[in-house]
Amino acid sequence: MECAEVATYLTYHDSKTMIKNLTNTEVSKCRIHGCVQRVGAFMNQERRKAPVQDQDLILGDGTKCHGLGGKKNEINVVLGKNQATGEKSFLGV
Repeated sequence: MECAEVATYLTYHDSKTMIKNLTNTEVSKCRIHGCVQRVGAFMNQERRKAPVQDQDLILGDGTKCHGLGGKKNEINVVLGKNQATGEKSFLGV
């Protein structure tokens, strides 16, 4: 979980360095990537178990993230917002 958490804020290379500095544990960038994939899959399964809620407003947004070999990956997300309560919910990525 810590590997995946750190990787949400930093590149895998920087995550590797931070984990080494904080825990004195050697971890590879590949291992960090695997942790991110497992945690992401678990979160997606749990999100799909939740009942679908009515949404008054649907918002979309996108960004680019670093990929292998200098490639940029486009990430698009969809959020729903209940206008009465202001509550936002994650609908998809």
